[in-house]
Amino acid sequence: MLRVGIIGAGGIMCSHAQRMEQTGEATVVSIAEPSSASVARFRESTKLDPVVYHDFREMLSREPLDCVLVGSPHTMHLEHITVALQAGLHVLTEKPMVCSVADARTVLDVARKSRGIFMISYQRHLDPRFLWIKQQIESGSLGRLTYISSVLLQEWLYVAAGTWRHDPALSGGGELNDSGTHFLDVLRWVGGPVQQVHAYADNRGTRVDINTTVNMRFASGALASLDVVGDAHGFWEDWTFSCERGTILYRNGDLRLLRLGEGAYPVEQSQLPPSTGDPDRAFVDAVLGRCEVPIPGRIGLEVIALTESIWTSVREDRPVDVPNV
Repeated sequence: MLRVGIIGAGGIMCSHAQRMEQTGEATVVSIAEPSSASVARFRESTKLDPVVYHDFREMLSREPLDCVLVGSPHTMHLEHITVALQAGLHVLTEKPMVCSVADARTVLDVARKSRGIFMISYQRHLDPRFLWIKQQIESGSLGRLTYISSVLLQEWLYVAAGTWRHDPALSGGGELNDSGTHFLDVLRWVGGPVQQVHAYADNRGTRVDINTTVNMRFASGALASLDVVGDAHGFWEDWTFSCERGTILYRNGDLRLLRLGEGAYPVEQSQLPPSTGDPDRAFVDAVLGRCEVPIPGRIGLEVIALTESIWTSVREDRPVDVPNV
């Protein structure tokens, strides 16, 4: 049984803890969380009763752990990830991996020297629908990819108000670096290297970006647009992948294939690849040597390089070339 410690007991970590327990091969034995209110919510939500530490270093030094899950505020990830890896522990971190390219390179260097494995919780890499999309595009069955449109609607301005997510010292950025990082991950994972971006953002009176719109050009020549709308009034996820001989439509979970003269028909469950599980199941499988790490640290480096380029474009009001990392 793998012994798991959690750093940061916010809402998403309740889900991680429950999924870890559901594997039957891992159990959460301790959490490091300075907020007594967060600890109480964690216990109520998970029905678990782990040992609680206020300082993560004390937890790492006192608990005989195998794995650590990092779910702390974004700018704390660097310290939490690297210290755990240096202790020889396996680490699964919430997104974003870190908040700068320099920090990402540091994480990768530490991970290379660690006995532990390192993985990021970008769950769309394990979602059969997105795996099918990637397979269709990479196979060439629809011809060359020419355009991607992606839209994220979320009530982030309202639900995150008053939390650390609106504090740039802790969040490292706004909605783009929070939920939007999942979209940047998919754009890079499916579309390949991004060559150039031109972006605009609106903070909506806060200290972090709330709405961001981005135009992109991939190294392949394909184009893309990303709209992250953090002042919407509900959640919606929308993707269009247009290729020479067909267009894939993803509308908030509904997946369809549009062909010229044939209309759009649903992609049936039987057509999708088998599920490879959730990030926690995949992490446990990787720790136990059953599979390669499906979402390694290099992906976090690629995503933050793209994110930084967008921030630069917004700040300097110009197109920005994305570095090849």
